[in-house]
Amino acid sequence: MASRFRVYRKPRSVSLDKTDSIIKATCALHNWLWTNLIYMNTPELVDGEDFSSGTIRNGSWRSIPTAGVDELMTPLSSNNYSRNAKDLRDRYADYFV
Repeated sequence: MASRFRVYRKPRSVSLDKTDSIIKATCALHNWLWTNLIYMNTPELVDGEDFSSGTIRNGSWRSIPTAGVDELMTPLSSNNYSRNAKDLRDRYADYFV
């Protein structure tokens, strides 16, 4: 479960009630994923190669609707770094160059 859910990778300083809720939530999510997304783990899902002709066979993942994914990929803030980061970068550049 730790490989799938990051919350298990480090010790947390939370109450026992919250720990119990985290365990129950991740177990429920894990079970839901297995029952509802098990069809995703098929050989037809990924791209494959026809060795006799050397052509690539497109996997079924290419036809899965991606509605809503674009909103998840938009930046939440500008990609400009902070003034402190710029000052630190400039100091390193002056030191090493």
